[in-house]
Amino acid sequence: MIPLISAMIEQRNRPKLFARRGLVACFTLGFVVAACGATFNVPNPASLSLERSTGSIRIYYEGQVNFQYMLLASSNAFSWSPVLTNMATAARMTYIDTQASNRQARFYKASSLKTGFIYQGAFAGADTGGFMLFARTNNVGTFLGYNTRAGALGGERATGISIAPDGNFCARLIGEGNACGTFSGATVSGNFTNSANGRGTFSGNQKSNGGAFRFSAGFYRGTYSGSCAGNLEAIIAADGTMILYQASSSSDNDAGMVTIAGNGSFTVATPKGQHFTGTLNSVNLIMSGSYIHGCNSEGFGTFSLSRVEKVN
Repeated sequence: MIPLISAMIEQRNRPKLFARRGLVACFTLGFVVAACGATFNVPNPASLSLERSTGSIRIYYEGQVNFQYMLLASSNAFSWSPVLTNMATAARMTYIDTQASNRQARFYKASSLKTGFIYQGAFAGADTGGFMLFARTNNVGTFLGYNTRAGALGGERATGISIAPDGNFCARLIGEGNACGTFSGATVSGNFTNSANGRGTFSGNQKSNGGAFRFSAGFYRGTYSGSCAGNLEAIIAADGTMILYQASSSSDNDAGMVTIAGNGSFTVATPKGQHFTGTLNSVNLIMSGSYIHGCNSEGFGTFSLSRVEKVN
């Protein structure tokens, strides 16, 4: 355990202020909650510094970008209350405490939090296409992809991917075959072998957890109906990038990727020629719309999905 370090600002006839730094990511609110998980989603230790302003205190949090953090305050360094939970969109974040001047002493500490991430990438070789991968804070991943290889057009899906503490994993990802990869820093990469023993590689980059669709980001699930029917799943990143996966009762799966427009509208085109046109409602977190060219090119109908899991 890294010792907590206290820094104090004291001025005559003014409140005493303390900042604590050095909380390790696998310690939350100052208590050990679990052994550290995979390194790719555990941030480096953070630090705090203080600056007095007229009637308030300016608090600077310095930590790893794209990770969540929590700022806590206390009047006695024993009983702590959270004052802010936020995403570090820059290496230095600022919070102004307007209540500090009303207290004789004020202590602060910060916890950098284990954070979920979405990755976007591509695979090439015996199969070609793109994917998005949602890696949760419990080190379980979901992979949705689309395949553009002739003879294998359609969707790719893997759930319950177990990610080891060192970031390594193996699962059936692409072409109904096996794949193994590693999360390292802000990337994921690896190799796959499809069911026909064809080989290839895949790689992707971590998406920012900040963006216009930050509060809509996550994993969605729903259904489509009409000329044909089945289930839909989607992953949406904070910048509006989305992959939509279609599962049918005939195992004729399909998928496509798109960037959602600022007004929430989108049209997803799939390798099999389907088009899903709809709108994301960022208030109720529901996507709905219609599809055409489905059911082997002639079908049409409607669809709807709702968010079942947020990223963080």
